[in-house]
Amino acid sequence: MNYNVLSIDIDWCQSHFHWEKLNKVFYDNVGKVKKIAFGKHHHQIIPHIIKENNIVLHNIDHHHDIQYVPWQIEEIESGKVTDGDWVGHLIYLNKLKEYYWYGNLDSDMVFTEYVYKGFTLPFSIEEELSKAEEIESYDLIFVCHSPDYLADNWQWGVLYQTYLASCKSLYNSKTTMQKLIPDMRNTPIYIKHDGEIK
Repeated sequence: MNYNVLSIDIDWCQSHFHWEKLNKVFYDNVGKVKKIAFGKHHHQIIPHIIKENNIVLHNIDHHHDIQYVPWQIEEIESGKVTDGDWVGHLIYLNKLKEYYWYGNLDSDMVFTEYVYKGFTLPFSIEEELSKAEEIESYDLIFVCHSPDYLADNWQWGVLYQTYLASCKSLYNSKTTMQKLIPDMRNTPIYIKHDGEIK
């Protein structure tokens, strides 16, 4: 059975058109999703999904978060998760069944050789959010603030706060907030190779 995940990184927003599209996907699904989680950094999704298998991941994000630089390979193989390689960990642990990435035209589309070796699963780069809208119901919606990537676009942080306030007000029983200590994007989360959090 599939475990359907909608992961939204606010850094995907680059215009009011993005805002409108994101609102449609979010509000069409938030009422029927089983669990909603919020985090400042994207790898904070890991505690919510690491014990699941057959994950169908729809990631609306300016970054693919598989692996970008050589030192992340060692992180992936040792179980040290940070914001730029959390998807790489899910691939390494064979947790993903399918991966749909909704990037932007100016997103970094460069993938390392390590990434190509890891792909034995269906992977699709999408320009529109239509595939994410086709899912009947999600098991988890995760919303990431990514303030480090929004410095020049503070208004998109308002979108994150609006989603959080809406969920706390309307769906408090299924809404959680994930925190890191210290709450910085490269504060790691450690996982064992069996998928347990260290």
